[in-house]
This record gives sequence, C-alpha cells and structure tokens, in this order.
Amino acid sequence: MAELRERDGISSKALELTILTAARTSDTIGARWKEIDLEAGVWTVSDGHKTGKDFEIPLSKRAIEILGSLPRERGGYVFPGARAKQALSNMAMLELLRGMRGDGLTVHGFRSSFRDWAGDRTNFAREVIEAAMSHQIKDKAEAAYRRSAALEKRRKLMEAWARYCESPPVKMGNVAPFHGRAGAMPYQPTGGKPGRPRKKPSPLEAPPPLKSRQWKALEYELDNPGASLRRVTKHEGTSHTGNR
Repeated sequence: MAELRERDGISSKALELTILTAARTSDTIGARWKEIDLEAGVWTVSDGHKTGKDFEIPLSKRAIEILGSLPRERGGYVFPGARAKQALSNMAMLELLRGMRGDGLTVHGFRSSFRDWAGDRTNFAREVIEAAMSHQIKDKAEAAYRRSAALEKRRKLMEAWARYCESPPVKMGNVAPFHGRAGAMPYQPTGGKPGRPRKKPSPLEAPPPLKSRQWKALEYELDNPGASLRRVTKHEGTSHTGNR
C-alpha cells in the first residue's frame, strides 16, 4: 500500500479506494460524485453491480481522505478517463498493478483477500462480512438484517481493514540452520584437538585396512567354523595358534 501511495495518478487513487472499500472494478470506475457523501462517510453505489439495487459502502478515514483530494471534474465521474465526460478505463487499474508487480495479480484478487482476512483474522459476524461485499443472498431473514443494522458494523469492519492495509509487511529474519537439539555440543571424537574437531567419518567410507595378523585370524575362523575364537601370533618367523 505504501508503494501505491507513492504514485499520484488517477489510476493509483482508484485502485487504493477499490482496495479499501472491497468494491468491484465496475463500481469504482462508474462512481459519480452524486453518490459520494463525505460528511456522512458513505458511498451509495447506484444500481450496484449484480444486485440491481442501491448499495451503501461505509468509507474509512483513509477512503474519505482519498476522495477529498480529488478534483471535481466535469462529467461527474469521480475517476475520469482520458476523454472528456468518460470514466476511467476498466483496464487502467490492472495495467497499473502489472506495472508495479508484474503479471499474476488482479484487482479482484484484493476483494478475495479482504474476504479471507475478515473471515480468518477478525471476529466480525459472517453476515456483516457478506454485507460488506454486497453478495446476493437468498435467505430473506438475512437479507432483512443487512437492510436494517449492518451499516455501522460494516464501518467498523472497513476501518479495521484500512488499518490492516496500512500496517508494514512482516519481514522474515535470518534463520539459523538447525543442527540438532539446542545446546548440543558439536561432534568431537576422543583425541581431537580443541577447537578443531576431527571429521566425522561417513558411514559410506570404506573401513581401514586390516593388519596381516587380523587377516590370518579371520582366515582361520572361516576355515574352522564353530571353533573357539583363536588368536594368531607371530614369533620368530613361525605362526602358531593358542587357546584364548
């Protein structure tokens, strides 16, 4: 959001307002000044998209600040386009987003992010969240609830969302590699020099070669299975065996 505020064009203002109000692109680019009541802090979308009915959007303090900074252009559009008396292009915000972050992001994705944040990170009732998104519902009782009491509750929700959008992103610190349990001493075989531990032998390394005496003992045991363990010694050039 901070990066977006560094830009001073109409498209950046429109995108920020769209994010803060969780509005649809068509509602933002079609917004007219007659729909905006800055004193009451309400944006009344005329014949709201998909609903066919007027829909009130409570404005956060930052949203009111954005709208108050815009000039009143002839033609009545809050976000005028390049041509006189025409609204901003429906691709303007998407092109801005692509120029900032590349492909892969969409304007509608912020609406989905709002829904996920409100449902997973807040304690606002589901009815309030759904009302904030102007979702059509079939349940008559829930629809009546929206018409009667949800506006001020939605205002609190949108203020919380604005504060969340203004919060700095979480930075990941340096992560130390894990080498076992905390406080464990590094491998130090007996006889190693302090500060310079010997290399830990790999289980794939070949064992050290046997000495000739060990080979002779091994050959004897292979030739005499079941015999008691014997030791081969060498004395004055003659080999002999003896019980251990």
